[in-house]
Amino acid sequence: MSSGADASFEAAVLRIYGRYVREVVEAYSFCPWALKAREDGKVCVRVCPSADWDLPWAVEATESIARTDGFDIGILIFPRLSVQFRAFGQLVTELRDAHGEQHPEGKVPMAMAPFHPDGGGDISTAGRLTSFVRRSPDPTIQLVRRSVLDEIRRNERRGTDYIDLESANLEALLAEPVTTPIHQRILEANQDTLEAIGTKAVEAVLASIHEDRERSYRDARG
Repeated sequence: MSSGADASFEAAVLRIYGRYVREVVEAYSFCPWALKAREDGKVCVRVCPSADWDLPWAVEATESIARTDGFDIGILIFPRLSVQFRAFGQLVTELRDAHGEQHPEGKVPMAMAPFHPDGGGDISTAGRLTSFVRRSPDPTIQLVRRSVLDEIRRNERRGTDYIDLESANLEALLAEPVTTPIHQRILEANQDTLEAIGTKAVEAVLASIHEDRERSYRDARG
């Protein structure tokens, strides 16, 4: 594939991922600080060029993002990688281990989580709800700086809801005094959202994005 075709394809990948962020994650407040982080330029998105699992690329991308203080969140997208949902989780574990080997124990800078288009539509348990919310257009790894997570935990212990990445909808979500961890309260809020609007509403948006993805990637490849 020519460099021009590669650039066109990467642009399509970034546009499709942007739709997922705006129309799903932010629109339904699945991650209450996603909008603020994006608007503040604290999110770095990288697209893997390989059709195979490229661990060296993933490690280098992770380390590069970790070295850049301005980024609190990293997004690694693997649009050419054909991998099933459970197998992708194992690849993320492989990257997590490789990243950990680059740093002293207790000093690993980035936490990570898998996102995958094949997350199920069942939201009856916390694990299934999480996989539904993380139904990204392509296999994707989200990196979050551990210092940000540590600050959230410190604020929980201090009984305050303020964090650097706070956005307006987080204030509403966390208006009451801290009684349970923030991640649990976000999970419960997502559960309430999906029960109120129904999973079919979100699935319709995801289907629209998927159709756009298939058409755009085909056109970009020529």
